[in-house]
This record gives sequence, C-alpha cells and structure tokens, in this order.
Amino acid sequence: MAEAVKRGMATSSPAKELGIKKEASAEKATWTDAEIATVDRVLATDHKFDWLRVTFLLGRYQAARLGSCAVPLSCVDLSRGTIGYPDIQVKGGKGYSQPIDKRLMPSLTEIVEHRRSIGADTLCDLPAMPSLMWRQFLDVLGIKVSHHSLRVTWITKAALAEIPESIAQRFSNHSSNTVHRIYMRFTNADLAGMLDKLVG
Repeated sequence: MAEAVKRGMATSSPAKELGIKKEASAEKATWTDAEIATVDRVLATDHKFDWLRVTFLLGRYQAARLGSCAVPLSCVDLSRGTIGYPDIQVKGGKGYSQPIDKRLMPSLTEIVEHRRSIGADTLCDLPAMPSLMWRQFLDVLGIKVSHHSLRVTWITKAALAEIPESIAQRFSNHSSNTVHRIYMRFTNADLAGMLDKLVG
C-alpha cells in the first residue's frame, strides 16, 4: 500500500497507523504472608509432588520463573546445595546456577527422591499452558497475584533485607539493574520502616 500511495494509485494506506495501542500491563504485586501460607498449605496437602508445588517452591525460595522449573534432575545437586538452569530453560538463553535456600532443602530433597523413584528426568513436568493453569488455581483460592509475583516478592524482600543489589540480581539472573529494579515493590509500611532508621 505504501508503494501505491507513492505512485499516486491510492490516496492513503488504510493499514498505516491503525491506532491500535497496547494496553499497559498490570503491575505485579507482591504476595502477602497470608497468601503464601494458604497456597503452601493447599499444595503440601493436595499437590505434594505436583508441578504446581514445585514451581511454587522454586518461585518462592529461588525466584525462579515458571519455565525454568522443569530442570533436569541432574542439574539439582543436593550435596553441594546448588541448582543449575540450562540455557534452553532460561529466558534469554543464558543458563546460570544458584545456591539452594536452606528452607527449601527438605521439600526439594523429598521431591527429587520421589521423581527419581518414578523414573522422571526432570524436577517437574510443566503442562502446555502453566501460567493459565496457575491463574485458574489461584482464582479458586480467591488470590489475585500471579505466580510470577513470587519473583517480585523475592526481589522486594531481598531489597528490604538490605542484600546488595548486585548479589540479588545475580541470584535472580537479571541481566541489568534496570530490569531488576522494576521488580521492587515497596509499600508505605516499607517506607515507614526506613524512616524509623533515620531517627536518631
């Protein structure tokens, strides 16, 4: 059409500047302690070795994305306390490794042992549309946050715990501090806590 307009065969291109604007994405919120406790209880009871629980635990303790959770069992080194994420399973295609949070070790050990006992090769088997299935699961519980917000929660808590940003960025495998900072969601209560530290 652009060529037709250029040659004078048409006055304008109907396909140019359609005016379709992308809606702004909803800002990801952090999980509350109550939401984490509710989901933790339900998954530990009804989905002990299910992919939902694996992705919840890795999101909560390791700031892992959904697609990274189906790691080969060979990449989970319980003796050294590390998880390695292969290039193919990492956003951006750049694999990385991280230490395992000590709070995760008992559940992770149990899951790894179970998966090996059934002849599985990976920590979990993700369904075709895991984000949608997570949304449906959370909707049943009346919880509005998303699975990805576990990553937001981890990064926000790391900042509030005064963990150096460069270390938290490395742990969560963010490529830049600009991207990393987008995940920080501070509440007024968080800011009030900062003010308390200034008094003195």
